[in-house]
Parts: sequence; C-alpha cells; structure tokens
Amino acid sequence: MGELFSADNIWKLGIVAAAVVSIIFMMLKSPKGGLFLLSAMLFLAGLGLPKDAEKGTEYRTWLFSIQDKRNFMYAGCAALMCLGLFAHASKVNPRYTAPLSWLYVFLNVLMGMIIIIQPTGGPIAGFLAIIFALLTMVPMMLLISAVLKEWDDWIVVLRFLALGALAWTIACTVQFGIDQSVLITGSGRRFVGLSGNPQHAAGLSAVLTVTCTWLFLNDPKKRWKLMWAAIAASHVVFVLWTGSRTGLITTVAGLTAIFYARIGKAVLFAPVVAAAVYGLVLLATEMGVKFGFERLTSSSDTRSDKWSTMWETGMSNPAIGVGLNEAGGSENGFLYGFASFGITVPLLLLLMMIVTGFLCMRLVANRFGAQPHVKRLIDLCIGFFTMYWLGNMAEGYGVARMSPQLVFFLTFSTLAYGLLIRLKDEAAAYAAGYGDYEQHALEEPGHEYGWAPAEGQS
Repeated sequence: MGELFSADNIWKLGIVAAAVVSIIFMMLKSPKGGLFLLSAMLFLAGLGLPKDAEKGTEYRTWLFSIQDKRNFMYAGCAALMCLGLFAHASKVNPRYTAPLSWLYVFLNVLMGMIIIIQPTGGPIAGFLAIIFALLTMVPMMLLISAVLKEWDDWIVVLRFLALGALAWTIACTVQFGIDQSVLITGSGRRFVGLSGNPQHAAGLSAVLTVTCTWLFLNDPKKRWKLMWAAIAASHVVFVLWTGSRTGLITTVAGLTAIFYARIGKAVLFAPVVAAAVYGLVLLATEMGVKFGFERLTSSSDTRSDKWSTMWETGMSNPAIGVGLNEAGGSENGFLYGFASFGITVPLLLLLMMIVTGFLCMRLVANRFGAQPHVKRLIDLCIGFFTMYWLGNMAEGYGVARMSPQLVFFLTFSTLAYGLLIRLKDEAAAYAAGYGDYEQHALEEPGHEYGWAPAEGQS
C-alpha cells in the first residue's frame, strides 16, 4: 500500500481522483456519463502484468501500480456505475438486457459456486468470485440499457469503447518512448503491450480495430473520423506485432462483416486506413520494432498439446475440475472450462454459443427492410459474435472473470438485443396506426445528423 502512495505515483492518483469526481458529476447529470466508466473498465481489463516465461522475469511498465491493483480499480468502477444507476433508476430498461448476457452472468456465478467446493478454492474464494461477477457484470448491462433511448445512442456506446482503445494506444505509446522492451516478451519478441501475453493483446486489438473502423465509416460526426482511423490503424499494428494468427483471423472476420454489404462505397475509405497502417508500420520499423510476420504465415501447431493436456485434466475430475491454475493450459475456452470447473461449464458455454446463433439469425431476419444505419449496426454485432466464438476456440475467453472480451460480450449483447426490441416496438407502434414506419425511421435523430443515409443507400 505504501508503494501505491509513493512520490512517483501521487500525481497518477491525483489524476485518477480528479477523473472520478468529474465522472460522478457527469453521471448525476446523465447516465451517459457512466459510459466513461465503461471505457475505464475496458482499459483496466486490458491490463496485465507482463512476464517473460523463459526468464521468469516480471516487467514493470509505467502503469505498474495500476496494473497491480487493476482488480480493485475495476470493481471500483463498477461500484461507481451502481451510483449512477441509483441516480437514474427510472431510465434503466431491463427489457434491453439480453438473455444471453444473463446467461453469461449465471456462468460466472456457477464457476464461483464450483470454486467453493474445490480443494484448490474454498468458500471465501468462491463467494468473492460470485460477488465480483455480480458487481461488475450486472451494472454494465443495466447502464447500457439506460443509455439506449434514440438510435444515436447505439453509436454513442461504441464511441466510448473507442475511447478505451485510444487510452490503450496512448499508454502503449508512452511505454514505447520510455522502454519499448517492456512491450515485448518471449523468444519471438512478441508484442504484449500492457497486457499479460500476446494473445490477450491480439484479442483486445482485433475487436477495437473492427469497432473503430466501423466508426470511421459510419460516425456522423465527421471531425472524429480521422481519429477513429488513426486508432484503428494503431490496433492493426498491434495485432500484427503480436504475431497472433488467431488475432489476425478474427480481425479479418470482423472486417469482412462490416465491409461485405457496402464494399463499393467503403473502397473509397480503404486507402486511408491502409495508408495509416503502412505509415505506422514503417515508422515502427524505423524505430526498431521487429514484427515477425513469418509467424503469421506459419503452419506450426501450437495448440494440440495444450488441448490434449486440458482434456486429460478434465477427464481426471469431470465433476468439478481442478481449478484455473491447474488446468494445464488456456488455449480453448471449452476445454479450459472443462479442466478448470468440470463438465457443466463447457455445456453452458455451448448453450451460450447456440443462443448467440439464434440471436444472430434474428438480427439477419430483421436486417431485411431495415434502414441503412440499422443494417450497419447489425453487421457490426454479427461480426463481433463471429470474432468472439472464433477466438474462444483458441483462447479461454469464456471463463475469464475480468477480460476485455467479457466487456465486449456484455456490451454487444445488450446493443444487439436492445436493437431488436427497439425495432419490434417501433413496428408495433406504427402498425397500430401511428404512421408510416419507414418514413418515421428517416425522421429519427440519426438521420438528422447524417447517420442514417437517404433511402436507397446501403
């Protein structure tokens, strides 16, 4: 605790305290002020304590004091979210919270209950895991539901995810200027940024690349477009620098989802993003960065051994598993859950994947006849869910209690389900004789500010 309040950290704590006070005042004014906490939770979830497994060395970044206490700060942000929810309880709309999100909450509560009876866990650890899950997950879902009132609010939430992306880029850039060796680890000298390992960094940057690219293409606030392009380009560089094939595949899948329906017009913007990426790669190379592109095209198998180990570990104790630390790997969400918590967790993950599939089918069905801005939101949500489950096949996303993927999953689940409820409510209202649905959609605030293009565009 004394190290936290050392002379080197006091200015950082002062900035954090000022930010907290500002956010509280903004939350009391509007629930959208709480979205700054969503950005902060995404940033904190993306932090880790980088280690060189070969040397057993723990690296200390310029944000080490925050990384070391990130669990407490993450929970603190959630507690502040609760304060905002109490102030705006009348605006919370539980109908917009997705059953899929509640299923994810139940998964985390179940894992906490299993920890209670595990020899490696215990009652205290299990109860703390349950409380942490409820405290950090439920307020996030309810806050987003309170924000989603007009179609413009969906894009507002995405901007705050991009704000978290900007914070991560700035933090990594500062560390690069101080000591870039801390940003890379292992024999391949792969980028980890401020996270715990290259795969975590790649998963974070993949989703942020797609989200910021979508904002670059669709944000009605033109003055922000160059910033979204720059952030997207920086995270593309991060994905390449990690040398993660999973990160590259999921990035391509997400970009395909948001580009495929509008490739004609989007081609005009592609050179801007490509030039930004190329420029950043050249700049980084000149500054001594070695990307290791050969790993991205390698066909070497780095998963099978870990999968076999986790399967054998799970089969040795299929009822309650052996705990996260004894699983023998984390290179597949289903197997990681099986080895750590027993058979119920992968079955629940499978149910979540099936429910996600039905949600995406509903999104596709509602895409037909929807206004262009709604179609683009649907494309982004489907793209994210595709990225999440592809990544879960190679990383243990599903059983993490605190990770960027958890923040993304809850956010996009709420956005997607809220979108479907909004469309259903609008269709019912106008079918009851309140006017023409399509004409009303063109008069939405999103259209007024340029987000919803004229009819006929896609």
